[in-house]
Amino acid sequence: MIARLKYQQDSALAKPLAHLMVQDRLCRDTLACADVWLGVPITHRKLGLRGFNQTDLLLDHIAGALAHCKAAGNWATTRPLVQRRDHGPSQQGLGRQQRLRNLKGAFSLTPAGVQATAGRHVVLVDDVYTTGATLTALASAVQQAQPASVHVCVVARTPQNGARDH
Repeated sequence: MIARLKYQQDSALAKPLAHLMVQDRLCRDTLACADVWLGVPITHRKLGLRGFNQTDLLLDHIAGALAHCKAAGNWATTRPLVQRRDHGPSQQGLGRQQRLRNLKGAFSLTPAGVQATAGRHVVLVDDVYTTGATLTALASAVQQAQPASVHVCVVARTPQNGARDH
């Protein structure tokens, strides 16, 4: 489903995938306790190819399902808080060490992002956790603002034997 969402531009799949996240008690509770949700930004090139950022779509549906949460009310204003540099090869097919090198310095908070996350409980949202390199790089950027906490929620995890950790 995630591959169809991302690579076949089947944006309708974002809703059932977000529903899976909200149905998971740990993920739902983590999202509900947060002050700020940050989706992983994609490069301008990928945004142009896909026409959407899959994590933005997931968060739109999560915000609808968890409308009572503080972060849901803030979601629309948090999209421009993180920037991603546009160069470097795609992460797809790379091993963990290559991914970590590729993503070094890939993310930065805007001045508004620093203000929005400082001292706050932040949840990073992504579609797939493969090696953790993307979320590690994003968390590193967010940590510069000294948030109260940083947690992660994802739709799926690539099995460890399927991850390329070489």
